[in-house]
Amino acid sequence: MNVALLLGLASALGYGITDYLAAIAGRAVGIWRSIFYGDLAAFIVLCAWFARPCGQACAFASHRSAWLAAVGAGLVLFAAALLLTRGLTRGTLAVVAPVTASYGAIAALLSAASGERLALRAGVGILVTACGVCLVSIPAGGRRAFRSHLHASGFGWAAGAAVCYGVGF
Repeated sequence: MNVALLLGLASALGYGITDYLAAIAGRAVGIWRSIFYGDLAAFIVLCAWFARPCGQACAFASHRSAWLAAVGAGLVLFAAALLLTRGLTRGTLAVVAPVTASYGAIAALLSAASGERLALRAGVGILVTACGVCLVSIPAGGRRAFRSHLHASGFGWAAGAAVCYGVGF
């Protein structure tokens, strides 16, 4: 089996577990506390990683533009985590998780907009992702229930998180 496929499946499993736990934590201790403690743990891990001796691997540390891009991406990803957690606490996991997971298609579209050529497979993947987001956001009650469903399901929060994750990545 392909290693990339195994890592992708492990990543999907990790994201699913994290989304489930974030919804529970956000409801139990509040959105800001759950985000704070999650980011604090990530900060501690990154500090330990940066503190290790790394020789040539730390060459990016001298480039100001790299640090500015990293800080900017960090702020956008923080906003994404905040929007995702808000969506998970206010909406349903069955809508919020798949809509937020569409960030890969958004990142691919942004790459294409900046000049990267996308393969046909990437275009098909973006199309399938867009169709999946549309399908998951359709309520069972028909047209009249659509607006209330989008609000109650957390779709708006999830869409905002997907855009922020796409921009951040």
